[in-house]
Amino acid sequence: MKLAVKSLPLRPLILGLLIALGACGGNESKDQIPATNGPITVFAASSLTDAFKQIGLEFERTHVGSTVTLNFASSSVLSTQIKEGAPADVFAAADPDTMGALVTGGQAEAPRVFATNALVIVVPRDGTTVKAFSDLAKPGVKLVLAGKAVPAGKYARQVLAKASADPDLGADFASRVLANVKSEESSVRAVLTKVQLGEADAGVVYRTDLQAAKGEVVGITFPSDFNIVATYPIAVIKDRKQKATARGFVDFVNSKSGQEILARYGFGGAP
Repeated sequence: MKLAVKSLPLRPLILGLLIALGACGGNESKDQIPATNGPITVFAASSLTDAFKQIGLEFERTHVGSTVTLNFASSSVLSTQIKEGAPADVFAAADPDTMGALVTGGQAEAPRVFATNALVIVVPRDGTTVKAFSDLAKPGVKLVLAGKAVPAGKYARQVLAKASADPDLGADFASRVLANVKSEESSVRAVLTKVQLGEADAGVVYRTDLQAAKGEVVGITFPSDFNIVATYPIAVIKDRKQKATARGFVDFVNSKSGQEILARYGFGGAP
């Protein structure tokens, strides 16, 4: 969305100087980043969909002349696209490892962690045999997870590995749960969709996805001893023309306004 700039009528010189001086005063919002112009493309993890749509609109509003194009998919898919030359200016990932591969490969600048998240189990609103975390290991449960390369899928498997150290659940807990996996999805939002459609008894998504579902599914929390804090890094992609606008977007995400939007959609602040 581009903002139209209207021409002002001429004023006497003294009045013009007063207006100019007033513009330099202290009324500017501390979140108002100096204007940067130009279009940017932001690649973001699918769990950021709702929050980043709002952030993109607010960034355009406060940065005259800038436009934001958003591309959402799993962090692993987006990382591969960037490595293959996709025209991303900014990348926001759902885990440090995926971002780290781009930094090591020289495609991304130094990242900044801007948000945190946590996993939850989601089940159909109409009911299922899964009532608690331990029920994921029941024979016959239809479980959906994100793929092993997808951050949410990696986190879910880490949670199961931690749980297998609990004698009450048993050392084979993770293997029994994974034996119930009926499909591995390409993104966490795809997992949520499967559960919403009633095609699975349970799925593992982020807390923010549960909030985005707005009551269409029921959430079951993981025991705090097993859950994992997901950290989200963001970085500017190198060798792109709109560096100033891209850096402005990263700054905005980390600003008070950006953090307030993220909190509204269920994300935690940077650790």
